[in-house]
Amino acid sequence: MKKTTSKELSKKLTRYSAFSAAIAGVVNLNAQAGYTDIPDVTISLNPGPNFYDLNMDNYGLPEFTLKANSYSAYIVGLTTSASMMGKSESGYDFVFALNSGEVISGGLSSWFPNGQYRTLNLYYSSSCYGNWCDVTKFVGVRFKIGADTHYGWIRLTVPTDPNDGVIIHDYYYNPTATELAEAGQFALGIEEETVTKVKIVALNKTIALYNLPDQTNYRVFNMSGQQILDGKIQNKTHIIEANTLANGIYIIELKDSDTKAVLRKKVVL
Repeated sequence: MKKTTSKELSKKLTRYSAFSAAIAGVVNLNAQAGYTDIPDVTISLNPGPNFYDLNMDNYGLPEFTLKANSYSAYIVGLTTSASMMGKSESGYDFVFALNSGEVISGGLSSWFPNGQYRTLNLYYSSSCYGNWCDVTKFVGVRFKIGADTHYGWIRLTVPTDPNDGVIIHDYYYNPTATELAEAGQFALGIEEETVTKVKIVALNKTIALYNLPDQTNYRVFNMSGQQILDGKIQNKTHIIEANTLANGIYIIELKDSDTKAVLRKKVVL
């Protein structure tokens, strides 16, 4: 089933531009299940916030929290199954800073006990200790969905001094239980930059799209994965009328016809 846009597109865009502030709260989802690209979040002691709760599967309660204080940055497992890869050194439990492509699996012995906090770095007397000193790397994580263990990663930028603010970029978990994950797996590539610039505003059963590639295909799914709407777009701006849809959360998928880059975002109608 397809929905066409209004002929009075320019009027509608003007009407809905007032709601552009809603964009910042939308979570970006890559077409690969399990990958989430959030707007970069900076945590710091001053001006704050000094923590960020991270929900790996975007359902239920969060599994991890990232925190920063005046002398360290660290990650906390919030459930009894949430754990990170790392090792104990000099009396501290340092989380590994993984490079892209490194394996994250249950076959490795470098897992801390579940449900505890682990240190990214320590900052004393203008010196940084640990694996996260002025780097952008990946934390290897595992957690359970029901009774099943899943593996994944969180990408962070951690400065030498945690007071400068730890940045959370994106995260991924393998939706197939017990299967390994690779650090950086399914993260957005350079070729996908065109779709990451897209802005989306959803309000009153209408989805407004801005900064689109020259030719874009779209599909709208409900949370059960059923395709509800689809269509082709040849303009930089576009309005999708969704008056027939029930109130709820949906996922809109945008695909650049030229680069084949794909972007998914959750919207609330």
